[in-house]
Amino acid sequence: MRADTTRGARWRRWPGDRAREVLDGSLRRWPWLTWLARPRAVVVIVGALIAVVAWPSPPAEITGLDPSWRAALHLATADRIAWGPDLVFTYGPLGFLTVPWPIYDLTSVLAILFSGAVFSSLAMTSLAILRRSLPLPLAALAAYLLVRVVAIALPPAEQAAVLAVVLSVEALRRGKADRRVIVLAGVAAGIAPLIKLSLAISLIAAVAIVVLALAPRRPRTWLAFVGIAVASFLVGWLGTGQAIENVIPYIRGSIEMVAGYNEAMTRPLIQAKLWELPALGVGWAIVAVGAWLVARGLPRPRQFGLAGLVLIVLFLQWKLALRPFPTYVAATAAGALIPFLGAFRRREMGLAVALVLVLNLGVTETRADVFLAPRQSARTAIGQLYAAVRLDQIDARVAATRLAIRSELAIPTAVVDALAGQTVHVEPFEADVAAAYPDVVWRPLPVFQSYNAYTATLDQMNATMLASDRAPARILREFYVDPGMTIHGRFRWFESPATNVEMLCRYRETLATEHWEVLSQGPDRCGPPVPLGTVEAHVGQAVAVPPAPADSMVVVSVTGIGGTPGDRLRTLFLRAQDWFARLDDRKPYRLVTDTARNGLILAVPAWADYTGPFGYGPAVARITIGRNTAMSAAGQVLTYEFLAIPMTRP
Repeated sequence: MRADTTRGARWRRWPGDRAREVLDGSLRRWPWLTWLARPRAVVVIVGALIAVVAWPSPPAEITGLDPSWRAALHLATADRIAWGPDLVFTYGPLGFLTVPWPIYDLTSVLAILFSGAVFSSLAMTSLAILRRSLPLPLAALAAYLLVRVVAIALPPAEQAAVLAVVLSVEALRRGKADRRVIVLAGVAAGIAPLIKLSLAISLIAAVAIVVLALAPRRPRTWLAFVGIAVASFLVGWLGTGQAIENVIPYIRGSIEMVAGYNEAMTRPLIQAKLWELPALGVGWAIVAVGAWLVARGLPRPRQFGLAGLVLIVLFLQWKLALRPFPTYVAATAAGALIPFLGAFRRREMGLAVALVLVLNLGVTETRADVFLAPRQSARTAIGQLYAAVRLDQIDARVAATRLAIRSELAIPTAVVDALAGQTVHVEPFEADVAAAYPDVVWRPLPVFQSYNAYTATLDQMNATMLASDRAPARILREFYVDPGMTIHGRFRWFESPATNVEMLCRYRETLATEHWEVLSQGPDRCGPPVPLGTVEAHVGQAVAVPPAPADSMVVVSVTGIGGTPGDRLRTLFLRAQDWFARLDDRKPYRLVTDTARNGLILAVPAWADYTGPFGYGPAVARITIGRNTAMSAAGQVLTYEFLAIPMTRP
């Protein structure tokens, strides 16, 4: 038969034939190209590209509340500060790994590599899961949208938690408790407390449930998991230069802060945004339906394991939603949905992704042009990775970071000169001063941001250090007109009350501007407290403050706030009761209840007071504590113990 040589026939055959010829020739010339055609290689390559075009943008701020603790994580590592006795935070010795930018030191290189590996792993894992149910283009699109949501709203530590949830569900779905799964679970459980203990508590519980579900009758597997977790923790702890005897103080202090955070850091729900709670409920209902669909095909032990994992995650998100942190909750729902999407039909899958996407755009108030910004994300990814590999440029980048922080802080030269060569603690939170000025020797109090002293124990840790021989020689204080050096509407002199008393007794003002104040260490000028009287009053009832004796400060220790079984249950399952204090006729201030028993300063002698905006001001004549800003009366009785602390004139 004569071949069909018409133009149409040649056109129909040529593209496929020509493509095969090119491919065959390329494979003969470069045999390694066959690896790129394998499914796993496709997932790795396309997943890496997704990570690059969805890369998280670094925070725009380099000074302030959050940037300061981020800088402190790098400073603590560089200065080898002992976690536990000398530093207490929700993060740990490896917490700096979650702060990749800006460049503070060589530790930032490790942070870029770690956070980049976590985010890239999340993108690749998401693509691999979605590829089982969708063609590659649709799977790549869905993976990009979901990981982009995570990138915009969640910091690296929370991204790692989302990755852990996704991998845990995958392990339950596969049902194989092989060596790789146990090793990975043990390492994750051991390293997590060194990064962020507040997340590690729930993560360890979730991973332990998964291991038990995968190996319900294999005690050796459980022991192997525990052994790997303990070994990983100790390797990380000792590898960061921490002493073995500080493990217990570190865990105890961090748990104290996590527990105090749950009670002290509640914020009122904004009426205009009450719609967010049911919207978040819809998002997590989709996740729960997906989990139920996946669980139907699992044996009973793994069903229980999946149920336990989902319940732990749901409880944590419920607490975050009530604080409220809706952006974290919405973005975590997007990440948690990834391992369950394959259980939906294709049309239902598209609807689920669309609903979660709309939820996140609404809650985070992210514009479409910001959400879909692949070029900007790629530039950020390439820039950070380039900075990580060019170690010869680290010094220049550190200098640029210092210059940028100095420019924003604008600390007068006289203040900087007063701090040079001295050990310094910074109040109330601007620890990045030490990152900007290397001549300043950072000597932080254990709770280095005063608002974090949520409990009487944490407050007393700071006060004890000020009274010790390791106290800093200088304290630099910064004043904010609004919110007055505090957050959440608290009264600035009621933050860390025992610490404030110790500071007033042992430090004198040597220099002050409108924005900055330098305190210098001196001898203790306070004597033992003298009782002035005890008053019992109902909640919402005003109490008169006794007149201050000559040359004495007056403090009040308030007990009986909260502590009822109802309050404890409310704090555990809902949100802590808000408490407020009104001083004379001023507006009510939010009150941290546990530290109120440490002695709230109500009066200071004029000669001992600080100047300008840093002064305590006129003595308080009347104090009222209530459960709301209206100071409504209630039957609960509070005990006010007034004390005078005599002070020695210079």
